[in-house]
Amino acid sequence: MNALSPYVPVMAGQEVKILRWRCGTLMATHISLYHLIGLCIPERLSVHDMISPKDKNFVTILDVNSKQLFGPAYSGQLLGSLERTVQHMPSDQTLKLHLQTVAAGLNEKLFMYLTLIKMEQSPEKNKTSPGSEVLREIGLESCDAEIVRNLSKIGFVDWKLLH
Repeated sequence: MNALSPYVPVMAGQEVKILRWRCGTLMATHISLYHLIGLCIPERLSVHDMISPKDKNFVTILDVNSKQLFGPAYSGQLLGSLERTVQHMPSDQTLKLHLQTVAAGLNEKLFMYLTLIKMEQSPEKNKTSPGSEVLREIGLESCDAEIVRNLSKIGFVDWKLLH
């Protein structure tokens, strides 16, 4: 749990909330209260038996026994290359460079989104955009739009760059 906690996106000043050991079915209230949850899986059951199908769309599951990572379905462009190319990387260094390229593309879209939102909300405009209009303007939809919207909420970009 400690090794995973640095990878949990939280708002600035917020701590990662961890439920280290949960015996029994995972409930929606647990998902809303905690960022990381460790589940005790009884023998003859799988992690998928411990969470309702409707709640699976709100979580990412790391099954350490089977060494598999499960998450909500992704349909987008920004992270699409990860699925196709990661397994064909000749070295860890090549993988790191590829991940940096993906992160740079994501950061570029996030910066454009935040800049356009700020311009839309400027006093001269006299109107505020809901954000979805701006997302469409920069070519983001579905999962990619949701990723950028969530990253903007947690303060992923240095706001000083926008002033």
